[in-house]
Amino acid sequence: MTTRGKRAQVEVEEFILTHAKLKYRPAEIRGLAVRKFGEDRVPTLRTIQRTVRALSREDGDAEWAPTLAPPEEARLVLPVQGAVIDYTNGRIASLTVSEAEWISRVRQMVPDLASGDEDRGIVWEKILPWMLATEYIQRERLNQPTDDIDLYLALAPWRSDEARERYKKLANEDKIPWLDFEDFHAVLAELRQRSEEDPE
Repeated sequence: MTTRGKRAQVEVEEFILTHAKLKYRPAEIRGLAVRKFGEDRVPTLRTIQRTVRALSREDGDAEWAPTLAPPEEARLVLPVQGAVIDYTNGRIASLTVSEAEWISRVRQMVPDLASGDEDRGIVWEKILPWMLATEYIQRERLNQPTDDIDLYLALAPWRSDEARERYKKLANEDKIPWLDFEDFHAVLAELRQRSEEDPE
């Protein structure tokens, strides 16, 4: 397979994984992928079903319940869960135990991460701990490096315009790996729009 072919295959796989993380059903994922990439580039429905199953319940991860969690974990996770429910208009209403544990860990490392400066219009920052948690979980399961996530947290580009510009400059100069949320944002925006148009 050529380098271009491998890149194209990775693009399709990332599209599928991103939609699976956002709890799209396999048939929906396949339909959207076919529209975007064409029938010949998209795996079969059965393959996508296996991928979704492996991603969502690979380790038998149970649904998280705040009443069963330590109080400090619940205090850190509940506002993020509320933001995710609100942002997706209820399409994503529950978290897994792994997601909750990672959200708690991330928020303990950087307590100001989920502040969501509404004056600057950055509502998505309230769900950022969940987005990072799903990335950490996926990388852990696939045994992939997390240096781009770690450096994002270290440089804290959400704290100020200056911090954001410094992060972009370092990433654009290839001095640090870029944490790319573009696909995640696009899918979240699409999910929000679809939930508003056709609430389940």
